[in-house]
Amino acid sequence: FLFIMVSRNLLVYGWVQVLYVCSISYSKNVYNLNLPMEHIPLFFNNHPKASEKCQMDLKCPYKMHLGHKVCWGYEENCSAQDKYVNSVCPGDHKGWASSKKEQIELFHKQGDFGYVKERRNSLEKICTPVQSGYAYLACSQHLHFCVGKHIWMNLTDLVRYRHESLKYSTSILKHGDIGAVCRLDPGKLKTSRNHQSSLQSWSPELQNFVEMKNDSIGTNLCDVVINRPAIIMKLDATVSMYHHFCDFFNLYASLHVNNSEENTFTTDTQIIIWDNAPYRSNFLEAFKPFSRNPLMNLADLMGKKVCFRDLMLPMPPRMLFGLYYNTPLINGCFKSGLFHAFNRFMLHRMKIPYRTKVGSDVVKVTFLSRKTQYRRVLNEDELLSALRRRKSLSVEKAVYHWDTNFKDQVNSTHHTDILIGLHGSGLTHLMFLPDWAVVIELHNCGDEHCYLDLARLRGVEYLTWEDQEKVKVEMGHHPELKGPHPKFANYIFDTEAFLRLLTKAEALVRSNKEWRFVRGYPLKDEL
Repeated sequence: FLFIMVSRNLLVYGWVQVLYVCSISYSKNVYNLNLPMEHIPLFFNNHPKASEKCQMDLKCPYKMHLGHKVCWGYEENCSAQDKYVNSVCPGDHKGWASSKKEQIELFHKQGDFGYVKERRNSLEKICTPVQSGYAYLACSQHLHFCVGKHIWMNLTDLVRYRHESLKYSTSILKHGDIGAVCRLDPGKLKTSRNHQSSLQSWSPELQNFVEMKNDSIGTNLCDVVINRPAIIMKLDATVSMYHHFCDFFNLYASLHVNNSEENTFTTDTQIIIWDNAPYRSNFLEAFKPFSRNPLMNLADLMGKKVCFRDLMLPMPPRMLFGLYYNTPLINGCFKSGLFHAFNRFMLHRMKIPYRTKVGSDVVKVTFLSRKTQYRRVLNEDELLSALRRRKSLSVEKAVYHWDTNFKDQVNSTHHTDILIGLHGSGLTHLMFLPDWAVVIELHNCGDEHCYLDLARLRGVEYLTWEDQEKVKVEMGHHPELKGPHPKFANYIFDTEAFLRLLTKAEALVRSNKEWRFVRGYPLKDEL
């Protein structure tokens, strides 16, 4: 491979820094899929060549997963009976659809793998290769998602911003600072860049894309060559689990948009944060399912010309009508296969075994306790004492602070049957609950759909406070609106009304077929 020889020579003379990973043999790569068992048949169905090689290889350990007619939901001719997970729409669509069939289809497009399918179908080449296998850039509508090969990027001017924050900046690149040797369609690029906010799309960066004359890789146009598949991420607020997990969820969804190569789900990637500040967040563990290599950011590449052999620009967290922030979601439906797959993928790669057995007959309750100034349950000790008097429950008070190990948090959540908390980002943990769980948002603080919709997407039951006369609100003041606001308040809940809500939640858990299955109970009562 000529490039290896060239890069070694350049490295000897100190002309170029090369981030290179030796190629892995096919069998080693495929036989280390590191995917949940239930996802492996879908991997092979999406990659027929891998399936054929496994079938012919006597040492392939995945033969039992071959030949199953299963699909995610974005493939052509993926029928409902073959789909990974089918959504359920028992409720009223409230005028959003003209029929039950349309209601189900709309939920699939808005919050399931139909969302991925629409972006896959909108992919088109912005810059086409001059020869087969050469550089290109392909993007979905509005430049929400892009992939490319042999992409060049000039970050030499960023040294002047060394002491300034580049987070949310839309002027990191100027015209000509990004390009490739391919045939650019300037008209197509211009009509695609209509979403210009920092976290909405890649328009602020790709509007500067130019057609180059010579391939940069292997030349002195590159100070750094990244040979691993590179992923550049724009991050939302990393202090909030709700906002930050929009980043991780969209990264996972982007892997499916890009699911055209056998190494789509590899962890031998290089993630680059589109920011010059060091990543300091308790959620670092959440990057590991996507990359086994240390994170990089713009500070690591300032002053350099960077060449990417394979580059992915995943869907950013605040797209218009994106998931799960800004999501318009039809009423009456729940259980998204995409969110179910994200749950299994993250648990598997974080090495948290999925619960297949419930050790005892008690229902595990986790009560999220907040230590912030507002949105606290002022009588939580009284409520917890009342819960602990119920022998049918095992109750844990959880304080998920910035210094609490995130993997331990997820493990605790996954071993929870009922999750309780006031409106706040800690309720984002519902994404890691088992399928039979119930989430209780004690008070939505005026934000009715935030965690209700997230629970519907995840496919877990959602309950909230019913009798507003049984709760006392101690209002604070909004720092900007200068007046009372339910998110800037503390709450006291009536104990008896709280226990009635818990009784309802416990009944939902115990009647759930999946909970009964892992308990070893019969799914139907004997006559």
